[in-house]
Amino acid sequence: MMEEVSIRMTTGHRAGAKDIGLILLVLMVLINTIQIFAQGSEKSREDSLIKYNPEQMISDFDYLFETLESIHPDLYFYTTKDSIDVLRKKAIERLNHPMTSVEFWKIIAPVVVKLNDGHTAIYFPYQVRKDYLDSGGLIFPFEVNVENDKLFITKNYTQDTLIGINSEIQSINKIPADSILCTMRNYINGERKSFIDLKVSLIFKHLIWALFDFTDSFIIDFIAASNGKNYTKSYEGISYEEYKSFKENKKSDSEPYTFYKIPEAKTGVIDFRHMVDYSAFNKFLDSTFTVILNDSLQNLIIDIRKNGGGNSNLADALLSHFNKKSYTQATQMDVKVSKQARKQFRKIFFKWYMYPLYPVALFNSYSRPVLFGKKGKIVSYNREPEKPKTSDPFFNGSVYLLTSPNTFSSANILAAVFKCYDMGTMIGEETGGLTIAFGDIISVELPNTKLKGGCSYKKFYHPCGKPDNHGVIPDIEVKQNPEDTKQGKDTVMEFTVNYINKSK
Repeated sequence: MMEEVSIRMTTGHRAGAKDIGLILLVLMVLINTIQIFAQGSEKSREDSLIKYNPEQMISDFDYLFETLESIHPDLYFYTTKDSIDVLRKKAIERLNHPMTSVEFWKIIAPVVVKLNDGHTAIYFPYQVRKDYLDSGGLIFPFEVNVENDKLFITKNYTQDTLIGINSEIQSINKIPADSILCTMRNYINGERKSFIDLKVSLIFKHLIWALFDFTDSFIIDFIAASNGKNYTKSYEGISYEEYKSFKENKKSDSEPYTFYKIPEAKTGVIDFRHMVDYSAFNKFLDSTFTVILNDSLQNLIIDIRKNGGGNSNLADALLSHFNKKSYTQATQMDVKVSKQARKQFRKIFFKWYMYPLYPVALFNSYSRPVLFGKKGKIVSYNREPEKPKTSDPFFNGSVYLLTSPNTFSSANILAAVFKCYDMGTMIGEETGGLTIAFGDIISVELPNTKLKGGCSYKKFYHPCGKPDNHGVIPDIEVKQNPEDTKQGKDTVMEFTVNYINKSK
């Protein structure tokens, strides 16, 4: 929007040549600024439609795997190189005509997914999607959750109340729900099906556009949760502005951490959804545990069922308020030496103004093997449990940790530490992450198409970890009851509160 310029002449003063020149200069600057922004926006949209020739795409695809092989400590741990090579060859055969970046992504992403590493992927081209939405494109008007191989409505952005929460989608634009789900899973990286389905749920509206080219209207066959009857209805997509408005009104759903009390059970609940903002989290913990102690609460429930990870330092901060036992987040960590890993280590240990001190790294037993080791070598670090520092206010009551298949990455580490070192009672479902897993991501960008991705450069052996392709198993396994979901009840939370009350 162009800002209005008001030029005011005081009484007794006439605009001379200098004034007029100044006015014209200001107007020219404003006009040029508007043109630059318009051109930038237009260029972004034009970039979305650029088609790349086969040579460029094949070059990018080769570059991608050369980079992944140089960074990853064991790229073919889950799927053999021979199997991946067959998939790569088939994908290259399809790169036989000019394509957009989205079309290119649709061919190569499933190959990377077959590596089965939750932290290694070629990412969905969100910039292209954003350009489409900014130019007036519409969004699928529902949020969806994958549960037991079925699709259920979790949010409805239309005016139709018939297709309510927990209504089951049977088909969209005459494509069966199971076919849609099967296709989408091929584009989501992860070790375990439960976590893959979570990711499908989170970006369903983007995938339905990219993979099926569903844009403006959606004919949906569904079973209404309210009466169990089948319906077929057509729904128009919503604009990006409408979608953002809906999300603004539901901001509380996305808060990274909140606290509430269940007074009748003398219990406090930390709903811990995202491991972000270490400083803010420490302030949150200080105020939360102050309330817990002032109100003489005897039990604490930490809910990480919707926590996909983040900064693992937040786990240490949380534990410091109720745990005094020695522990470590990883008993062993393997790092593959590469130019990318060296760059990552330099970021960690050296700011730009410290580069003259770079040779000092020779004397650092942690950084030296990676910064100066031979490329391709695996460097192993072993760590024994250590006595932690405690933080005030400190809680001495009973602690319960709630987990689910959506508990992943750094949240999975928290669950592993909590369970292995017996810090309380773990209730819920097996976590979505593994107890021996790859992680810590190095960013990758393809030189021609500019598609972005990430690659694990470490392998973590978490406490009590086993190479059995399992997550952390709870002390008490409780699953969400589908009937409870329809009625808005939380099966696991209700079980935990009842368990606490019976334990008095």
